[in-house]
Amino acid sequence: MEEEIQRKIIELENLRNLMIDLTTELSLDVLLEKIVHTAKEITGARYAALGVVDKSGKGIERFITIGLTNQELSIIKGCHSPKGKGLLDSLFKEKTPLQLEDLTKDKRFVGFPRGHPAMRSFLGVPIISKGKIFGGIYLTEKQGGFTQEDKNLVHTLTAGASAAIENARLYNDLQKAYTELLEVDKLKSDIIANVSHELRTPITIANGALDVLKGEEDKETRDQFINMTIEALKRLNSIIGDLIAAATTDEIKKVQQLTPVNLTEIIDLVTNNFKPLIIKKKIKMKIQVEEDLPRVKGNFKQILHVMGNLLDNAIKFNREGGSITIKATKNKGKVQVCVIDTGKGIPRKQHKKIFKPLYQEDSTTTRKYSGTGMGLTIVKDVVEAYGEKVIVESKVGKGSRFCFNLPLA
Repeated sequence: MEEEIQRKIIELENLRNLMIDLTTELSLDVLLEKIVHTAKEITGARYAALGVVDKSGKGIERFITIGLTNQELSIIKGCHSPKGKGLLDSLFKEKTPLQLEDLTKDKRFVGFPRGHPAMRSFLGVPIISKGKIFGGIYLTEKQGGFTQEDKNLVHTLTAGASAAIENARLYNDLQKAYTELLEVDKLKSDIIANVSHELRTPITIANGALDVLKGEEDKETRDQFINMTIEALKRLNSIIGDLIAAATTDEIKKVQQLTPVNLTEIIDLVTNNFKPLIIKKKIKMKIQVEEDLPRVKGNFKQILHVMGNLLDNAIKFNREGGSITIKATKNKGKVQVCVIDTGKGIPRKQHKKIFKPLYQEDSTTTRKYSGTGMGLTIVKDVVEAYGEKVIVESKVGKGSRFCFNLPLA
């Protein structure tokens, strides 16, 4: 009797030390490995496993096993993937320990995959964290079968393990939040540097041109520097417009003052606005608007902003002497607008990234292409406010095609 008491004291002391070890482990993956090893050690089971339920609470997203030999693992590799059915499903639903002398005789048993070692005695204990099922510990093949004491020990282990799991989860969440904060801080620094650079460039050009104009008497030279100043101020106005749009993203997503809009008028206006840049880069401009194109329902300023941003990119990333085509055609009860260029193209892996706020392929202040990185974000937000999507087709070195639909008025 005294020896039995002494043995239990030693077991409980060992369990206490193991629990302390678990609570100090902050890596969730390592923690789960330790839990299943501890369960096997304190019960003397030949096999042990730990399953983590998926978000639905019905299946298993992670399954850790120990005790299987390399040969056994190689035989069942690819087919040993528990789905959380049968006995495991019962364990999740009932949330109480399950002890069986022979699991194969239980009506809930759904069988083993081919090549799986024979198993009879079974002990399953759910891991409950904050009142919800996190997973379960499964133990099999103990000589002489599992006892009530084994069940109590593993139940005690899972109670402590749930607290350790919460600690590890919290730590992982804090690590993720910290990483995100670092990224936000870097983004903030990049934004300040890039925006400062973008604002400073046209201001510097305008200031330089105005300084020259002070003492310049030649009319041709004066006109040249006046035009340079006007273009710099237009660029500055465009940057400020994008920054204001960035600060009022929620407002952009709201479609306001819907009226019949003449797309032909918008295309002519935006093309004329960018005419100096088109001429400077020797770009061949093609306008292909369907005859008698119906009016669309929308906001004139928003659609003009969208077309301006798409044309600005088509010019900026185009090659000298390239071409740009703007198409507007009736398509299945809507009007489809496309801006097509012969520029540098966009790698497929960047097709989603380009619509993210402030995204720049090159975020350094020495980058080749200017811009705030808000242009396509605004395009996406406005088009999606109309219940449509921006479709991108692009080939590196060949050019890009941006299309979107607008509802008929």
